[in-house]
Amino acid sequence: MKQIVTFGTFDLMHIGHVSFLLRCHEAAEKRWPGENTKLDVFVSSDEFNYQKKGRYPIYSQKDRSCLIWSQACVRDVFIEDAWDTKKRPDIMQYDLMVMGSDWDGKFDDSPIPVEYIPRTSGVSTSEIIERIKKLE
Repeated sequence: MKQIVTFGTFDLMHIGHVSFLLRCHEAAEKRWPGENTKLDVFVSSDEFNYQKKGRYPIYSQKDRSCLIWSQACVRDVFIEDAWDTKKRPDIMQYDLMVMGSDWDGKFDDSPIPVEYIPRTSGVSTSEIIERIKKLE
């Protein structure tokens, strides 16, 4: 079995998130055709998201984790609460790390293979929040 890992905030779950998770799974299937694969997802904690972005997510980490876990391509969900989570020894046991293209090159020194997947064009949580604000 091949194990894949990815990370994200996944706030206001939208089609870009779903597409990203499916493409994470597809990346593993392309690398290892016919091999059984599993995708684990680390969801940023509320506090860690505040550290990264200067705001708390709209949905709590519990709700975001539940939404991610409900996706058929996801085997398990964990909480990421620090920058160094991606470099922990248990992460290095995965066969592949998949990151969004906004992280392109930032993990090239990882001891495990890293694949960067383009973001879904035309959709982002920040844009959705701005559109909602305009409705008020």
